[in-house]
Amino acid sequence: MKNVVKIGIAGLGTVGSSLINIIQSQFDHLKISCGRPIVVSAVSARNRDIDRGVDLLNIEWFDDPVMMADKANIDVFVELIGGDGYPAYDSIRAAIMRGIHVVTANKALLATYGTELALLAKNNGSTFRFEASVAGGIPVIKTLKDYLVCNKVIRVYGIMNGTSNYILSHMEKTGLDFNDCLHEAKMCGYAEGNAEFDIVGLDSVHKLSILSSIAFGINTSIDGIDCEGISDITIEDIEAASVLGYRIKLLAIAQLTGKHITRRVYPVMLKCDSILALVEGVDNAVVIETDVLGQLVMIGPGAGGNPTASAVLTDICDIAKIDEGKSVSFSLGNSVSALDDYQSSTVAQEREYFIRLKILNDLGILDKITMQIKENNISYRILTCPHEDKNSQEFSVFIITHAMLELSVRKAIKFIHENNDNVIYSRVICIENL
Repeated sequence: MKNVVKIGIAGLGTVGSSLINIIQSQFDHLKISCGRPIVVSAVSARNRDIDRGVDLLNIEWFDDPVMMADKANIDVFVELIGGDGYPAYDSIRAAIMRGIHVVTANKALLATYGTELALLAKNNGSTFRFEASVAGGIPVIKTLKDYLVCNKVIRVYGIMNGTSNYILSHMEKTGLDFNDCLHEAKMCGYAEGNAEFDIVGLDSVHKLSILSSIAFGINTSIDGIDCEGISDITIEDIEAASVLGYRIKLLAIAQLTGKHITRRVYPVMLKCDSILALVEGVDNAVVIETDVLGQLVMIGPGAGGNPTASAVLTDICDIAKIDEGKSVSFSLGNSVSALDDYQSSTVAQEREYFIRLKILNDLGILDKITMQIKENNISYRILTCPHEDKNSQEFSVFIITHAMLELSVRKAIKFIHENNDNVIYSRVICIENL
């Protein structure tokens, strides 16, 4: 039997505590699976007095995670602190500089410093792994790096934020508005106290940066990723989509088109029977399209203590199986020196669009609006007023365009809105046929 693999864990929140519990409760199984015993020998967190429901006896405690990375007798440093600055970044650097292997779930840090840290790890003989940073319990990074090594990735996309997916699903299911569903998500533990990164789309941007780096061999960066969150989505939008046979989802997508890579996070409408539209609650889904394999779909829990800890432990076990002196795999799936210093480019592509107009009722107003739509070159296949009441003060118009450029659609609707006092609200949402 080879030597024991000694683990140091920085951050003892839900994931860190779950990781310790799994390592301790599955000790014999892990020893057989990995060929070496795995033990937690050091931990670091801000508060020693919290009861975390795990046994920390005989485990060395460090108040400072950087000190633990620099001084502790460990083989693998596990960073579960979060954030892209101090102490997460500094502690990872300190561990790598000692030649210690690093496992992290920190998507924000990876999206900013992933390439830098991967190169540092390569130069110091350290393994740098981060399966848990994207989609929790779904092995999407391992799939991209290892299983699809002979494939050219054409497109990677999916639902990459469980909080946003829960809110949109719950709005549709209950008829509650955005703020009420966000509150329920927090009460159920599906959203952080400050869920801004989730609802504005930045969490998905971080994950898309990581996946696109591996898929397309580009540097990790969030620069050039267009982002729009879900905070402006109303229950009226959800209901309108349902009437027309669609569901609204927050989509993250990176696509290779010729020599250009476009990356975007934004709310879209998907056909109700499409794969991603059927993903409910806090689940994540990632779809990878390649030239050889075709389409690969992975759906599962995208967050939570056990799913994320399971992904972290997968990385630890892979490290444990590495023989001494054996070269390690590329952290980002490609040689770091071969990664392109790339900025995303926006390639104008035609899509269908959903348009919702709320209009103050007036004699002949619908004919006037229809004429303005045609005059502004909006070609449509559906124009309907599903709840029109001649006696009501206002009504809604739902439009689904033919394939058009987004800029043309938004420019036309803005003009109609600003030049017609009867139009009191307008919404444009892209329809993706995935």
